Amino acid sequence: MRDTEAARRLAGDKFNHLGRMSRQEILLVVILVSVMIGWVTSPWHGIPNAFVALAGLSAILLCRVLVWDDLLAEGKAWDALVWFAPLLMMHQLQPRRNSRRPAHQIRNGGRKCPDEQHARCAQQPAASGKTRNGRPDAGKGKTA
Repeated sequence: MRDTEAARRLAGDKFNHLGRMSRQEILLVVILVSVMIGWVTSPWHGIPNAFVALAGLSAILLCRVLVWDDLLAEGKAWDALVWFAPLLMMHQLQPRRNSRRPAHQIRNGGRKCPDEQHARCAQQPAASGKTRNGRPDAGKGKTA
């Protein structure tokens, strides 16, 4: 299976048969890349991902890449949204500190840490009497 020239020719022929991208296809690519950039950079600019997604959908509708009837005809997609959206909402309603606690316990060898001391619990003292960040271990009953 070392000779793939026939597969390359077939793929090239199919690609050439497609022709140039239409205006709507180019707009769709630009909008989708913009939405992906918006999602990735959301921690920096603070715009929620849901707003970025709705802005992309609005741009697709305003540029007439898709019309409203096309969206309504996608019954399976609406079913997925109806079932998936409540799951996301329930996850966001959970208190965040409870979801982090198991990770801290695993990192600290099963020790439970008070909520306000997570950063200090992660710095377990080393054998030299210093914590992982190189500072002396104060208050543990050790004398200098």
